[in-house]
Formats: sequence, C-alpha cells, structure tokens
Amino acid sequence: MNIVLGDMNCHHLLWDEARNHHLFSKRGLKQAEMLIWLMTAQDWAMALPHGMPMLEACNSKNLTRPDNVFCSSDCIDRFILCEARPHERPPRTDHFPIISTLDITPETYEAEPKPDFRKVDWPKFCKALIASLDPIEIEGKVATIDEFDRRLEQLDKVILLVTAAQVPMPKPSPRSKHWWTEDLNQQRKEVLKLGKKAWKNKWKGDKVLKKNHSRARRNYGSSLQQQKTSHWFDFTSNITSTSSDLWKAGKFVSGGPSDGCQTHVPTLTVTQPDGAMRRTSSNADKAKAFRDTFFPAPQLEQQVPLSSQSSRLSFPSSSSPSVS
Repeated sequence: MNIVLGDMNCHHLLWDEARNHHLFSKRGLKQAEMLIWLMTAQDWAMALPHGMPMLEACNSKNLTRPDNVFCSSDCIDRFILCEARPHERPPRTDHFPIISTLDITPETYEAEPKPDFRKVDWPKFCKALIASLDPIEIEGKVATIDEFDRRLEQLDKVILLVTAAQVPMPKPSPRSKHWWTEDLNQQRKEVLKLGKKAWKNKWKGDKVLKKNHSRARRNYGSSLQQQKTSHWFDFTSNITSTSSDLWKAGKFVSGGPSDGCQTHVPTLTVTQPDGAMRRTSSNADKAKAFRDTFFPAPQLEQQVPLSSQSSRLSFPSSSSPSVS
C-alpha cells in the first residue's frame, strides 16, 4: 500500500475545476507533466474526489486545488472517506485540512488442510490401494482417447479415495515448524519420559536412568540441529533469482544474532560522564549501557561526613534525660 499526499502545487484538469482555466497555462501544465507521469508509471489512483477545492486565495477568495492525495490502485477501495474540511481550517491559513479514513482490517484466510504424507503407514497404504484397484479394468489395449480418459478418471478416483482414508489430515497451527518431523516428536516424548523417571529415582541413587536421560537429551539436541541444517540447505538449494523466497532468505541472513530474528532492542541514547549524549547501536554497547544503568559500580570514597560520625548524645550530669 502506497499513499502520497501533500501540496503538489500543480494544476491540471484531471483534478482541478474547469472554471480555473486561467491556471492551465503552458508553464502550469508542464509542471503537472511529471506528476501525471508518476501517476501512470506507479499506477496511482486519485483518492480525493475530482474538483474538491483545497485552498482559498487570501485576496480573491478563489478556490483552487494545489493539494492532492494519491494511492496505489490496489488500495483505493480501502479509503472509506477522503475529503476536505474547510470549517476545521486553523486561523491564518489558506489550505484546507484533509481528512482520510482507511479500512486497514487485515485480510484473513483459512488455511486449507493438506494430507501429511510423512505420517503414512506405507505398507498399509499400498495394501489398501491394491485392494481398491482390483475391480478396475486395467488390462487390455486402449484403443481410443475416450477409453484412456475413462480409465484415467477411474484411477484418479481410487487414488483420491485411498489417500483420504489412509493419509492423516493435520490441523494447521500458526506455531507449526516446517522442519519438524515425526521422528523428532518421538525423540522428544522419549526424553520427557526418561527425564520424569530420572527425577523420581534421583533420591534413590539410580545413576543408570540419569545417564540414559543425558544420552537421550544429547541425541535429541543433535537430531534437532541436523534437521534444521538439512531443512535450511533444502530451502536454499531451491531458491532462484526470480523466486520470492530469495527475499525471505535475505531477511533470515541479515537478521540479528542467535536465533536469526530481527533485533528488538532499539538504538539507545547514553549520557556520558561529561554530560554529552552518545547513541549506541551495537549489541556490546547496548549490553554495557544496561549493565552500567542497572548495576552501577560501588562508590569507593566515603560519603558520610566526619562531623556526623563524631557526634554524641550528651545529657546534663545533674539529672537523667526526661521525655516531655
């Protein structure tokens, strides 16, 4: 979505009223050529209605249209309202304020579930497919195109029915990981099970369960790393110069450290000991700024005055202290 608005200071019959023909001079139309060329090249649409005045001349009180609002043609339907408000004009101004109301509700799509062939029991699938293909006529020579189309339609129907019966349909989740596999799921369950047993028998001195749990955790971590690496190589090997995934891969590579995501800590402004302000953008400088702010260095000099240390409470010697 692209929106361009402001004082264009150009007059043309495309947006101005025809009665302002005195503004459509050679010089004025030449100044508007660049704006019209941009409208054509960038596929802009005019959001403000044609002929709506945007300025009242101070001397002649004539209404003209130097201001404009353009947007890309694919988002023109998002404008609920785009109009001038002459009655809301601030004092000592000649331009009218522009009020625009847009519908920015994001479009939502229901993810269509697709068969998860990674969870298929292939021996069972092949057995069901063979049983379903028995009634179909698959022998004999195909003499005509109609006969070929009829047999192909029967074969497709059988494959679709067996796929629907034998292949599970996963529930799509926005937090699903594309590189996750069923083998990793089984390893995770095994690690959790061994960890639960090792914790229950910790006070009994059972070291075998603890070693098994540690070994399973190491294997599970190695499997996670190998699967992520393999998925990344498969993803990058299929990227071409015209693929949309090229920009996605560039975002992953140019992101912040550790997990490949964008850095969330903004640039910080730090006050120096001399009172000067300095902006920090690197992770090391940001960490130092947080450390110095939340964990300042202890004061080495004694801050308590000596007079307060040597002060003593004194009472008259003739009588004991009394509280009044």
